[in-house]
Amino acid sequence: MVSGSDNLTYNLYKDSGCTQVLGDGSASTYTLSGSMTLVSSSATNDHVVYSRIASGQNTAKAHTYNDSLLI
Repeated sequence: MVSGSDNLTYNLYKDSGCTQVLGDGSASTYTLSGSMTLVSSSATNDHVVYSRIASGQNTAKAHTYNDSLLI
């Protein structure tokens, strides 16, 4: 996540306990799955994803941090 020149690293998880790291399915990571039929030029498919900011980032400043994900 970014706020100006400040960054916070984080991970995405499949479960609320933050034990199933999302990834490509390799190295003990988990994937999201689903299917949809495209009937127009725009379609969405919702998935609940959890995140946790990595520890040890004690120099992070108080800001509003943002990020965008394309899955």
